[in-house]
Amino acid sequence: AAPAAVTRLHLARALVARGHVRTVSAAFADWIGDEHAADADLPAFPAIAAVATAIRAAGGVAILAHPGQHGDPATIERHMAAGLDGLE
Repeated sequence: AAPAAVTRLHLARALVARGHVRTVSAAFADWIGDEHAADADLPAFPAIAAVATAIRAAGGVAILAHPGQHGDPATIERHMAAGLDGLE
């Protein structure tokens, strides 16, 4: 089997193991949560339609994972209408 991807959860656990933070939650709150982007000048996320098109061009299927974390049903419906192929 291929090795798993390294995720922020792995980084959080490593920060705990090395004693930099006391908990995984603290690692996210203090260091690696979304609000701690390293470069504030990064461009905004691309439009859903552009991302979905690129995914399909590469032979993939544009799926929104964990839709409950992305807002209310109306928001999810807007994402679907923008070009997603399905929900996970």
